[in-house]
Amino acid sequence: MNLDKTLILNKLKNYYSFKKDSDFARFLEIKPQTLASWYSRGTFDIDILYAKCNNISADFLLTGKGEMFKGIEIPVENAKNLVEKMNLLEEQNEILKDSKTQLQEIIVLYKEKIEFIERKLHDCEDEKKHIKNIS
Repeated sequence: MNLDKTLILNKLKNYYSFKKDSDFARFLEIKPQTLASWYSRGTFDIDILYAKCNNISADFLLTGKGEMFKGIEIPVENAKNLVEKMNLLEEQNEILKDSKTQLQEIIVLYKEKIEFIERKLHDCEDEKKHIKNIS
């Protein structure tokens, strides 16, 4: 029997309402390249899928047949809301990364200004000593 694991992956992806493979990979906590290789080779890591997809049926993962989940099912709307929240968090994370970069640049500028002021103060002190010595 030749089991098409790509179909199993697609069923899981659709069940959780992921439109993009990258979102599905993030959900599984794997790299998008890993998921792409699963699709291209027609294989997957059964342990990862079993651990990340709550209440998945081991029989479904092994055979691709029967009920996909045992017991409790996650409503599609909940999965969609989670994806939307995850996308929003990713956007906020990018904004925070940009803010961090900007703050680091500001810190560098202030350090340069402080160094400039310290040099000027040192120059003033030297000039003051020089004037005092002349007098």
